[in-house]
Amino acid sequence: MKEKTGKRTRRVLTAILTAVLTLSFTAGSQAGVVGPGAKIKPSTNGVTIYVSKINKEVILKQNGVVIGTYPASLGEESGSGDKEVQGDRRTPSGSFYVCLKNEKSDYYLALGVSYPAIPDAKRGYEAGLITEEERDAIIKANEAGETPPWDTALGGAIEIHGDRYPGGVTAGCIAVDNSVMDILWEYCQVGVPLTIGP
Repeated sequence: MKEKTGKRTRRVLTAILTAVLTLSFTAGSQAGVVGPGAKIKPSTNGVTIYVSKINKEVILKQNGVVIGTYPASLGEESGSGDKEVQGDRRTPSGSFYVCLKNEKSDYYLALGVSYPAIPDAKRGYEAGLITEEERDAIIKANEAGETPPWDTALGGAIEIHGDRYPGGVTAGCIAVDNSVMDILWEYCQVGVPLTIGP
């Protein structure tokens, strides 16, 4: 009788321990908890990118948890203000999203930035830089989560891409090391929110 009770107790304890460990693992992975043995799995859900122009870095987060902070090279004239026109060699500021993934980039891999955004289109139209049709096309693309026209006077084809040279500058893109680009490529899908700020 004692032997049966002992086996039953062990089975119950094993079941309880298994349930506790499973719940702990599941809760930790869903909440984005980091710590010994924990890992945040790549997902489009909860992934965001922040680019700090002052600190020249890219910050990748998932569910508010920092995955990594990485050095970046920015547009050569970014310190002179926000991007206004094609060829001004400035990295734009504002709220964007990843609008495409380019695995055939001349710069290793690239994530397209949805510049020009709606505020840029309105500014450009009011300043007489773009036509009403161009403004409307940019707005329509942004509202649909697509790649906006990159061939207007406002410029475009801004990307986060690889092939960064330490201390180097770009024509307006955000360049990171190829190893960092591998991480961004794994975590980021089209639609991931991307903010470029101070």
